[in-house]
Amino acid sequence: GGAAEGGGARCHSRAPARAGRHPRPPAESAAGALRFSSKGARQAFLAALDERQLPLEGEEFSKAEYQMFLEGYRDGDPGAFEELCPAPRFVASTPGTGFPVSNRHAQANDALRVLLQKN
Repeated sequence: GGAAEGGGARCHSRAPARAGRHPRPPAESAAGALRFSSKGARQAFLAALDERQLPLEGEEFSKAEYQMFLEGYRDGDPGAFEELCPAPRFVASTPGTGFPVSNRHAQANDALRVLLQKN
């Protein structure tokens, strides 16, 4: 039995130690397929996924385990993800009394929300 080939001096494979825990690459690739509502939501998802330590199948998470985790996470924090199919917005007026016009501030906020969500 021979020693490993190659120069020992060139073989510096030890990664520098980093402070804190960092998500594994499978977590990054799993999160890459999702659309988060913010960077903070993405970081929280990655931290939760890293804590869970799902079993791997090759380089990726077990599909069944990951699907169960994702469904549970969506139920626990539905605001973390952007909607892929937003609810339809009705723009035609309908007969009826409608909104009371007593609170102009709330109406202005609602109008701004509608405008900002169209992006």
